[in-house]
Parts: sequence; structure tokens; C-alpha cells
Amino acid sequence: MFVVKQAHSLQRLLTRPAHILVPALAGILMLCAGFLPWLDYPLGDTFTGWQLSVDIGWQLRYRLFNYGLLCIVCALPAFAVASKHWRRANQARTTPEREVGGKPGTYLACLCCLLPLALFLFQYMCVDIQSMSSLTRQEIQMLSVINLYDYRIPSQLVQVRPFEIDGSTFVERAVLLLNQLAPGLIVPCVSAWLLLCCQLFSSSASSARSIAPITRSRLRFNLSLLGVLAGVLLLSRPAGAMLCDYQARHELAIGDYTTATIWLNHAQTLNPAFEQAPYYHIQRGQSEYFLHPTNLTTNSRIYLISVYLEQGNYPGAYREISAIRNLQPTLPPWEADAINTALMRLAETARIRNDPRLLRLDLDAAVLPWTQAMIQIDPSNVYAQYLAGRVYYDLNDFNKSATQMTTVLQLTHNMDLQSSAYTYIALSQLQQGKTANARKLLLKAVELDPEYSNNTAREELSGLH
Repeated sequence: MFVVKQAHSLQRLLTRPAHILVPALAGILMLCAGFLPWLDYPLGDTFTGWQLSVDIGWQLRYRLFNYGLLCIVCALPAFAVASKHWRRANQARTTPEREVGGKPGTYLACLCCLLPLALFLFQYMCVDIQSMSSLTRQEIQMLSVINLYDYRIPSQLVQVRPFEIDGSTFVERAVLLLNQLAPGLIVPCVSAWLLLCCQLFSSSASSARSIAPITRSRLRFNLSLLGVLAGVLLLSRPAGAMLCDYQARHELAIGDYTTATIWLNHAQTLNPAFEQAPYYHIQRGQSEYFLHPTNLTTNSRIYLISVYLEQGNYPGAYREISAIRNLQPTLPPWEADAINTALMRLAETARIRNDPRLLRLDLDAAVLPWTQAMIQIDPSNVYAQYLAGRVYYDLNDFNKSATQMTTVLQLTHNMDLQSSAYTYIALSQLQQGKTANARKLLLKAVELDPEYSNNTAREELSGLH
């Protein structure tokens, strides 16, 4: 009996440091999580937790209330658990026969570690329609640029094709986020796992526990219930907006356009961010077109553009685009986004239909005006700038090609895209006899290509040695 008691005392002595250090480590990881990248945009921009504002759908978005600050707040329960075990370790020195558990506190700290991740996913899946539209736009542009490469780059985690995504469904938003998630989002999961393992080990190592008073248990239950109700109330508004949007889709599918308009109005009221999403205006344009076919609005024309593109009626799509631009010289962001995407689709369709391998000279006359229109509507359109550079290079206008590719370098931090842009600037320099400058640019292109994908740059560089 004495031997068993001594063995149990030794086991408690060995586990106490882990009970203190593991929760403390979990808290430190949560503090570090805010400084790590959380989201990598396709064009190379990286955002840490401190750069991403928390938005729960009530139009109360402040830069100071961000995920970095939230990680600090959620790290406090983990440090509280470590402090609790430290105090109990000191108490155990005087009363070694007493072993007190702390399951509720540890599990609460575990849930707090997962809170930033859960809130981030909810925000980008249900609330922040504008950010998802920006992410979708950049994804389409980047995938379209990749199709222009003369080589292949490493594939995405989940393969998607340009113009087949618009970020309008949960599945599409989930795929977009999965392809762009950064390591910072893994750290909260690691912290929660450490706390959970610590608690399970503590449960197996403890033989006796003190029972909290009934009044304290009831107080904890009431506070937990109150927290759950408050969370449901805060998150109900964006969730309700998504449900209204999906109900509007159902009404549009069965042809009840009046009811669909009502549901779309409810969605916009609950979450005004829908106003920034092109797919929302396409849905509204569908109902407006069938309710008033002779009175074409901007939404109706945007809807017709999408229909013409699906049918392959490219002259009709371009005619509606020209009509919108004539009526509205200055376009709002969502409208510019929708028209730019349509022009990109026209350019890509014409290019692939004529020759999927390269831009032919007889095609440049048709593609270049569309490219110039895209740049005029949105100068930050990386695909339009890159495509213009390629077209000018094929037309032997090397100065303009280098200028367009230089603009691409200013618009993106994506290493693959920068490597390709440097390559075409170097090729333009070579065509003008500037071999020394071209060699420096090719070396820069190779430096930005650690995956050895840019064969064009390496082949041209090997020819200069």
C-alpha cells in the first residue's frame, strides 16, 4: 500500500509541470497567431490577423477590433488555466493528498482558442461579401493569367477554373478560402489541441476531485447559456441574409420573380454588403428583366450579359457592355467588376477558340480593344495589363510591352507572375539589342521561380552564356 501511494505521488509530481507549461504554451501560441499570415490573396497580398478586421454583420467594423486583438483576448483563458494549476501545485506541497481538477476551465480555454478560427470562417462564408468578391476577382484574374503562361506552375490544393466561380455559394466560398488559407489559422487549432490533451492527461492522472458547489455550477451554466444566446443573436442577421438569398434563388428557379425580388430586398436589408456582389445584381437583374422586359435597367443588362456569355452570343454580350458604358461613364465597383469579368471571358474565349497555344497576330486586332477597355474600367486588372503586354510583344511593340509588364510588377506580389513579367521585359530588351539588361532581368525572373517552372526564362538565360 505504501509503494502504491508513493508511486501515485511521484506521478502527480511529474505531471504538474506539464499542467502548467502546456496551457502556458497554448496561450503563447495564441499570442503569436495574430502576427502570422491568415489569408494569402491570389495576387500575392498577405494579411496577418492584425490586418483583418472582425465583422459580424452589424456594420460595426473597426480596424482596432481585429483578429490579432481577438487572439490576445482568447489567450487569457489558457494563461488562467496555467495559473490555476500553478496555484494548486503550491497547495499540493502542503496537502499532497488533495488533487483538484479543473475540467470546465480547460474546456472553456480550448473553445476560446477555436473562437477566432470559427469567427473568421463565419465572416468570410456568410458576412463579408465584399471581401469574398475581391478574392473571387483576384482568383479569376490569376487563373486567367496562368492560362497565358508558356509553362505550368504548381497546381492549387483544389483545382478550379476561371469563370466557373463567382463566390455565390457556400461550396465556392469554401474552395476559395481553402486555396488561400495561410499557416496562421492552424496555430489556434494547435493551441486547442494542446489544452485538450493536457486535460485528458490530467483526467487520467487524477484519482480524486473536489466537487464545485451547486450554486457555482448553476452560475456557470447560466452564464454559458447567456453567452450562447448572445452569440446566436449576434450571428443571426448575416445568417438570415444568406437564407433569404438562397430562398430568392429558389424563387428565381421556379419563375416566381415577384417573390424573388422580395427575398432579395430582405437579404440586402439584413446584410448591405450584398450590394457589392456582382452575382447579387445578376439575380436582381433576372427578376427585373422578366417583370419588365421592355424597360432594361443596369441590373437587367448585367443579367443579359451573363446569359449571352453562357449561350456563346458574344456580339450580344459586347453590345450590352457598350450600352452600359455609354449610359454610365463612371461605374460603381460591383458594376466594373462584372463588366471586367465579362470582357476577360470574351478575350479568353476568342483566344482559346482560335489557337490555345499562343496569341496569333490576326487575333490581336480583336483582343487588344477589349484589353484596353478592361484597363480603362479598372487599371488594377492584372490580367488585362499582362495580356496587353503579351499582345504588344507579339506585335513587336517592345517598348509598350515592357511598360505593361512593369505595371504588372507594381500591381502584384505573386512571385510566379512577377517571374513571368520580368521574363517578357527581358525578352523585349533582347529584341532591342540590350543584352546586359536582359541578362539581369532573366536572372531576376529565375530567382523568383524557386519551383523551376519558368522554363522560358531559363532557356533564354542559357542562350546568353
